[in-house]
Amino acid sequence: MQFSQTVATNLSNTSRACPVRPGASRPRRRWRRRAVAASADELGIYARTAGADLLVAASTVTPCVALADRPREPRLGNIGTMNDSTDKTGSARSRLALLSGACLGLLVGGLAIGVALGGVMPLPYGPAGAVTAYVRAQPAAVQVIATAVFASSVPLAVYAAAAASRLRQLGVTGPAATLALVGGTLAAGTLGLTGLLGWTLSRPYVTADVALVRAIYVLVFLVGGPGHVVALGLLVAGMTRPSLTRGLLPRPLALTGAAIAALCEATTLVLAWPELGVLLPIARVSALVWLVAGGALLGRTNLDPV
Repeated sequence: MQFSQTVATNLSNTSRACPVRPGASRPRRRWRRRAVAASADELGIYARTAGADLLVAASTVTPCVALADRPREPRLGNIGTMNDSTDKTGSARSRLALLSGACLGLLVGGLAIGVALGGVMPLPYGPAGAVTAYVRAQPAAVQVIATAVFASSVPLAVYAAAAASRLRQLGVTGPAATLALVGGTLAAGTLGLTGLLGWTLSRPYVTADVALVRAIYVLVFLVGGPGHVVALGLLVAGMTRPSLTRGLLPRPLALTGAAIAALCEATTLVLAWPELGVLLPIARVSALVWLVAGGALLGRTNLDPV
Protein backbone atom coordinates (compact mmCIF):
# COMPACT_ATOMS: atom_id res chain seq x y z
CA MET A 1 0.00 0.00 0.00
CA GLN A 2 2.86 2.37 0.86
CA PHE A 3 4.55 1.55 -2.43
CA SER A 4 1.38 2.34 -4.41
CA GLN A 5 1.01 5.68 -2.71
CA THR A 6 4.69 6.49 -3.42
CA VAL A 7 4.36 5.70 -7.14
CA ALA A 8 1.15 7.74 -7.40
CA THR A 9 2.80 10.68 -5.63
CA ASN A 10 5.79 10.61 -8.03
CA LEU A 11 3.56 10.49 -11.10
CA SER A 12 1.41 13.33 -9.75
CA ASN A 13 4.49 15.49 -9.11
CA THR A 14 5.77 14.82 -12.63
CA SER A 15 2.43 15.76 -14.24
CA ARG A 16 2.23 18.96 -12.19
CA ALA A 17 5.70 19.95 -13.26
CA CYS A 18 4.80 19.80 -16.95
CA PRO A 19 1.58 21.77 -17.44
CA VAL A 20 0.39 21.94 -21.04
CA ARG A 21 -2.42 24.15 -22.22
CA PRO A 22 -3.94 22.84 -25.50
CA GLY A 23 -4.30 25.55 -28.09
CA ALA A 24 -1.91 28.01 -26.39
CA SER A 25 1.17 28.90 -28.40
CA ARG A 26 3.13 30.36 -25.42
CA PRO A 27 2.52 29.89 -21.69
CA ARG A 28 1.76 33.15 -20.00
CA ARG A 29 3.75 32.65 -16.84
CA ARG A 30 7.42 32.37 -16.56
CA TRP A 31 7.60 29.16 -14.63
CA ARG A 32 5.45 27.43 -17.25
CA ARG A 33 8.18 27.84 -19.85
CA ARG A 34 10.32 25.28 -18.08
CA ALA A 35 9.92 21.77 -19.38
CA VAL A 36 10.85 19.13 -16.89
CA ALA A 37 12.21 15.98 -18.48
CA ALA A 38 12.14 12.96 -16.33
CA SER A 39 13.87 9.90 -17.65
CA ALA A 40 15.15 6.76 -16.06
CA ASP A 41 16.83 3.79 -17.64
CA GLU A 42 15.80 0.45 -16.24
CA LEU A 43 14.30 1.89 -13.06
CA GLY A 44 13.34 -0.99 -10.77
CA ILE A 45 11.31 -0.70 -7.69
CA TYR A 46 10.86 -3.64 -5.43
CA ALA A 47 8.17 -3.89 -2.86
CA ARG A 48 6.96 -6.66 -0.70
CA THR A 49 3.22 -7.00 -0.40
CA ALA A 50 1.43 -9.96 1.18
CA GLY A 51 4.59 -12.05 1.12
CA ALA A 52 5.20 -11.65 -2.63
CA ASP A 53 7.82 -9.67 -4.50
CA LEU A 54 6.33 -7.03 -6.73
CA LEU A 55 8.53 -5.73 -9.48
CA VAL A 56 7.60 -2.52 -11.17
CA ALA A 57 9.95 -1.53 -13.98
CA ALA A 58 9.77 1.75 -15.79
CA SER A 59 12.29 1.55 -18.61
CA THR A 60 11.52 4.92 -20.16
CA VAL A 61 9.55 7.93 -19.08
CA THR A 62 8.70 10.16 -21.99
CA PRO A 63 9.92 13.71 -21.46
CA CYS A 64 7.31 16.44 -21.25
CA VAL A 65 7.16 18.57 -24.36
CA ALA A 66 5.14 21.63 -25.23
CA LEU A 67 2.65 20.09 -27.65
CA ALA A 68 1.00 23.42 -28.29
CA ASP A 69 4.11 24.63 -30.19
CA ARG A 70 3.93 21.80 -32.71
CA PRO A 71 2.43 22.67 -36.09
CA ARG A 72 -0.95 21.08 -36.64
CA GLU A 73 -1.20 18.47 -39.33
CA PRO A 74 -3.82 19.06 -42.03
CA ARG A 75 -7.02 17.12 -41.54
CA LEU A 76 -7.99 15.09 -44.56
CA GLY A 77 -11.30 13.92 -43.11
CA ASN A 78 -13.10 17.08 -44.19
CA ILE A 79 -12.13 16.49 -47.81
CA GLY A 80 -13.55 12.99 -47.68
CA THR A 81 -16.72 14.27 -46.06
CA MET A 82 -17.11 16.91 -48.78
CA ASN A 83 -16.71 14.30 -51.50
CA ASP A 84 -19.26 12.03 -49.82
CA SER A 85 -21.69 14.94 -49.53
CA THR A 86 -21.24 15.77 -53.20
CA ASP A 87 -21.86 12.14 -54.19
CA LYS A 88 -25.02 11.98 -52.08
CA THR A 89 -26.21 15.26 -53.57
CA GLY A 90 -25.77 13.98 -57.12
CA SER A 91 -27.51 10.70 -56.35
CA ALA A 92 -30.45 12.55 -54.74
CA ARG A 93 -30.90 14.73 -57.84
CA SER A 94 -30.66 11.71 -60.12
CA ARG A 95 -33.22 9.85 -58.02
CA LEU A 96 -35.72 12.70 -58.27
CA ALA A 97 -35.28 12.98 -62.02
CA LEU A 98 -35.73 9.23 -62.50
CA LEU A 99 -38.86 9.12 -60.32
CA SER A 100 -40.58 11.98 -62.10
CA GLY A 101 -39.52 10.59 -65.46
CA ALA A 102 -40.98 7.20 -64.56
CA CYS A 103 -44.28 8.79 -63.52
CA LEU A 104 -44.47 10.80 -66.74
CA GLY A 105 -43.47 7.83 -68.89
CA LEU A 106 -46.05 5.49 -67.35
CA LEU A 107 -48.82 8.04 -67.60
CA VAL A 108 -48.17 9.16 -71.16
CA GLY A 109 -47.24 5.68 -72.34
CA GLY A 110 -50.39 4.12 -70.92
CA LEU A 111 -52.59 6.78 -72.45
CA ALA A 112 -50.87 6.38 -75.81
CA ILE A 113 -51.36 2.60 -75.81
CA GLY A 114 -54.97 2.97 -74.75
CA VAL A 115 -55.68 5.48 -77.49
CA ALA A 116 -53.99 3.20 -80.02
CA LEU A 117 -56.17 0.30 -78.91
CA GLY A 118 -59.54 1.98 -78.59
CA GLY A 119 -59.31 5.55 -79.80
CA VAL A 120 -59.76 8.79 -77.86
CA MET A 121 -61.96 8.54 -74.79
CA PRO A 122 -65.13 10.68 -74.92
CA LEU A 123 -65.53 13.73 -72.69
CA PRO A 124 -67.40 13.08 -69.44
CA TYR A 125 -69.79 15.98 -69.94
CA GLY A 126 -70.73 14.83 -73.44
CA PRO A 127 -73.59 12.53 -74.45
CA ALA A 128 -74.13 9.65 -72.04
CA GLY A 129 -74.52 7.18 -74.89
CA ALA A 130 -71.00 7.85 -76.19
CA VAL A 131 -69.42 7.09 -72.82
CA THR A 132 -71.35 3.84 -72.36
CA ALA A 133 -70.63 2.71 -75.91
CA TYR A 134 -66.89 3.32 -75.48
CA VAL A 135 -66.42 1.43 -72.20
CA ARG A 136 -68.50 -1.49 -73.48
CA ALA A 137 -66.68 -1.74 -76.82
CA GLN A 138 -63.13 -1.08 -75.56
CA PRO A 139 -62.63 -2.83 -72.19
CA ALA A 140 -58.99 -3.67 -73.02
CA ALA A 141 -58.14 -0.05 -73.73
CA VAL A 142 -59.87 1.08 -70.53
CA GLN A 143 -57.99 -1.52 -68.52
CA VAL A 144 -54.58 -0.59 -69.99
CA ILE A 145 -55.11 3.11 -69.31
CA ALA A 146 -56.34 2.46 -65.76
CA THR A 147 -53.40 0.18 -64.96
CA ALA A 148 -50.86 2.68 -66.27
CA VAL A 149 -52.46 5.54 -64.34
CA PHE A 150 -52.41 3.56 -61.11
CA ALA A 151 -48.80 2.46 -61.65
CA SER A 152 -47.69 6.06 -62.25
CA SER A 153 -48.91 7.05 -58.78
CA VAL A 154 -46.20 4.97 -57.09
CA PRO A 155 -43.11 6.87 -58.34
CA LEU A 156 -44.96 10.15 -57.77
CA ALA A 157 -45.49 9.29 -54.10
CA VAL A 158 -41.82 8.39 -53.70
CA TYR A 159 -40.87 11.61 -55.49
CA ALA A 160 -42.89 13.67 -53.01
CA ALA A 161 -41.13 12.08 -50.03
CA ALA A 162 -37.68 12.41 -51.63
CA ALA A 163 -38.27 16.05 -52.63
CA ALA A 164 -39.41 17.01 -49.13
CA SER A 165 -36.36 15.29 -47.62
CA ARG A 166 -34.06 17.02 -50.11
CA LEU A 167 -35.51 20.44 -49.27
CA ARG A 168 -34.89 19.85 -45.57
CA GLN A 169 -31.31 18.82 -46.30
CA LEU A 170 -30.85 22.13 -48.10
CA GLY A 171 -31.98 24.03 -45.00
CA VAL A 172 -35.64 24.66 -45.86
CA THR A 173 -37.29 24.59 -42.43
CA GLY A 174 -40.48 26.51 -43.22
CA PRO A 175 -43.78 25.14 -44.52
CA ALA A 176 -42.50 24.76 -48.09
CA ALA A 177 -41.10 21.24 -47.54
CA THR A 178 -44.31 20.15 -45.84
CA LEU A 179 -46.37 21.70 -48.65
CA ALA A 180 -44.38 19.72 -51.22
CA LEU A 181 -44.89 16.51 -49.25
CA VAL A 182 -48.62 17.05 -48.76
CA GLY A 183 -49.18 18.14 -52.35
CA GLY A 184 -47.24 15.21 -53.77
CA THR A 185 -49.02 12.74 -51.50
CA LEU A 186 -52.44 14.08 -52.54
CA ALA A 187 -51.43 14.05 -56.21
CA ALA A 188 -50.24 10.45 -55.97
CA GLY A 189 -53.36 9.41 -54.05
CA THR A 190 -55.76 10.97 -56.53
CA LEU A 191 -53.85 9.41 -59.41
CA GLY A 192 -54.01 5.97 -57.82
CA LEU A 193 -57.71 6.34 -57.07
CA THR A 194 -58.33 7.39 -60.67
CA GLY A 195 -56.70 4.21 -61.89
CA LEU A 196 -58.73 2.01 -59.57
CA LEU A 197 -62.01 3.68 -60.49
CA GLY A 198 -61.15 3.46 -64.18
CA TRP A 199 -60.35 -0.23 -63.85
CA THR A 200 -63.87 -0.93 -62.59
CA LEU A 201 -65.23 0.42 -65.89
CA SER A 202 -63.58 -2.49 -67.70
CA ARG A 203 -65.75 -5.05 -65.88
CA PRO A 204 -68.79 -6.32 -67.84
CA TYR A 205 -71.08 -6.43 -64.79
CA VAL A 206 -70.41 -2.71 -64.21
CA THR A 207 -70.95 -1.59 -67.80
CA ALA A 208 -74.36 -3.23 -67.83
CA ASP A 209 -75.74 -0.36 -65.75
CA VAL A 210 -75.77 2.85 -67.78
CA ALA A 211 -76.29 5.15 -64.79
CA LEU A 212 -73.45 3.51 -62.85
CA VAL A 213 -71.09 3.85 -65.82
CA ARG A 214 -71.95 7.50 -66.14
CA ALA A 215 -71.38 8.16 -62.43
CA ILE A 216 -68.02 6.36 -62.27
CA TYR A 217 -66.85 8.02 -65.47
CA VAL A 218 -67.59 11.49 -64.10
CA LEU A 219 -65.87 10.58 -60.82
CA VAL A 220 -62.79 9.42 -62.72
CA PHE A 221 -62.70 12.76 -64.49
CA LEU A 222 -63.05 14.81 -61.29
CA VAL A 223 -60.49 12.86 -59.25
CA GLY A 224 -57.95 12.45 -62.04
CA GLY A 225 -58.59 15.89 -63.54
CA PRO A 226 -58.96 18.92 -61.23
CA GLY A 227 -58.30 16.89 -58.07
CA HIS A 228 -54.97 15.54 -59.28
CA VAL A 229 -53.76 18.64 -61.12
CA VAL A 230 -54.49 21.02 -58.22
CA ALA A 231 -52.57 18.77 -55.82
CA LEU A 232 -49.74 18.53 -58.35
CA GLY A 233 -49.57 22.32 -58.35
CA LEU A 234 -49.04 22.28 -54.58
CA LEU A 235 -46.03 20.00 -55.05
CA VAL A 236 -44.55 22.34 -57.65
CA ALA A 237 -45.27 25.38 -55.46
CA GLY A 238 -43.60 23.75 -52.46
CA MET A 239 -40.41 23.29 -54.48
CA THR A 240 -40.59 26.66 -56.23
CA ARG A 241 -41.04 29.02 -53.29
CA PRO A 242 -37.76 28.22 -51.44
CA SER A 243 -35.97 28.03 -54.79
CA LEU A 244 -36.82 31.67 -55.47
CA THR A 245 -35.74 32.91 -52.03
CA ARG A 246 -32.69 30.68 -51.52
CA GLY A 247 -31.49 30.19 -55.07
CA LEU A 248 -31.91 26.40 -55.00
CA LEU A 249 -32.85 26.37 -58.68
CA PRO A 250 -31.89 28.55 -61.64
CA ARG A 251 -34.13 31.59 -61.50
CA PRO A 252 -35.76 31.09 -64.94
CA LEU A 253 -36.71 27.54 -63.98
CA ALA A 254 -38.05 28.68 -60.61
CA LEU A 255 -40.17 31.40 -62.24
CA THR A 256 -41.49 28.87 -64.75
CA GLY A 257 -42.42 26.59 -61.86
CA ALA A 258 -44.33 29.41 -60.17
CA ALA A 259 -46.31 30.02 -63.36
CA ILE A 260 -47.07 26.30 -63.75
CA ALA A 261 -48.20 26.05 -60.13
CA ALA A 262 -50.57 28.99 -60.67
CA LEU A 263 -51.94 27.34 -63.81
CA CYS A 264 -52.52 24.09 -61.93
CA GLU A 265 -54.46 25.87 -59.21
CA ALA A 266 -56.49 27.70 -61.86
CA THR A 267 -57.85 24.37 -63.11
CA THR A 268 -60.23 24.52 -60.15
CA LEU A 269 -62.36 26.70 -62.44
CA VAL A 270 -63.10 23.61 -64.54
CA LEU A 271 -65.66 22.66 -61.87
CA ALA A 272 -67.59 25.83 -62.69
CA TRP A 273 -66.87 26.02 -66.43
CA PRO A 274 -66.30 22.55 -67.96
CA GLU A 275 -65.23 24.23 -71.20
CA LEU A 276 -61.92 25.06 -69.46
CA GLY A 277 -61.13 21.34 -69.34
CA VAL A 278 -58.53 21.93 -72.05
CA LEU A 279 -56.32 23.39 -69.32
CA LEU A 280 -56.06 20.04 -67.55
CA PRO A 281 -53.71 18.18 -69.92
CA ILE A 282 -51.63 21.33 -70.45
CA ALA A 283 -51.16 21.89 -66.71
CA ARG A 284 -50.58 18.18 -65.99
CA VAL A 285 -47.89 17.62 -68.60
CA SER A 286 -46.21 20.96 -67.85
CA ALA A 287 -46.03 20.17 -64.14
CA LEU A 288 -44.63 16.67 -64.67
CA VAL A 289 -41.99 17.92 -67.11
CA TRP A 290 -41.04 20.67 -64.66
CA LEU A 291 -40.68 18.09 -61.86
CA VAL A 292 -38.15 16.23 -63.99
CA ALA A 293 -36.06 19.36 -64.56
CA GLY A 294 -36.53 20.65 -61.02
CA GLY A 295 -35.56 17.34 -59.46
CA ALA A 296 -32.42 17.13 -61.60
CA LEU A 297 -31.24 20.65 -60.68
CA LEU A 298 -32.53 21.10 -57.12
CA GLY A 299 -29.68 22.46 -54.98
CA ARG A 300 -27.10 22.32 -57.75
CA THR A 301 -26.54 26.10 -57.90
CA ASN A 302 -25.68 26.15 -54.19
CA LEU A 303 -23.82 22.91 -53.63
CA ASP A 304 -21.98 22.15 -56.83
CA PRO A 305 -19.25 24.65 -57.66
CA VAL A 306 -18.66 25.05 -61.38
